[in-house]
Amino acid sequence: MNSVFVPYTYEELLEAQLLVEEAECLAARARRDRDRVAEALHAAGVPITHLAKKLGLSQAALSFRLIARHRERVLGESQQTMQDGTTTEGAVS
Repeated sequence: MNSVFVPYTYEELLEAQLLVEEAECLAARARRDRDRVAEALHAAGVPITHLAKKLGLSQAALSFRLIARHRERVLGESQQTMQDGTTTEGAVS
C-alpha cells in the first residue's frame, strides 16, 4: 500500500468547514436584510429597475427575491393564523 503525505489534518478540515458554515450563515442573513430593504423601497414606490441596477442584479432576479419574500410572509401569516385561530380578514395593511 502506498502512503501519500498529506500536509493537513482532519482537524484543519473541520475548522475550515466550520468557517464555511459560519460564512454561509452570515451571507444568508445579509441577503435577507438586503431583500427586506429592497422590498420596503419597492413598496414605497422605487421601481424594480432602479433597485436592480443599484444592487447589480437582474430585474428578474430581484423580482424573484421579492416574490419569494412575499410568499414566505403570506405563508407564515397563514400558518400563524391556523395556530392561534386568528384571521387577518378586514385588516388594513
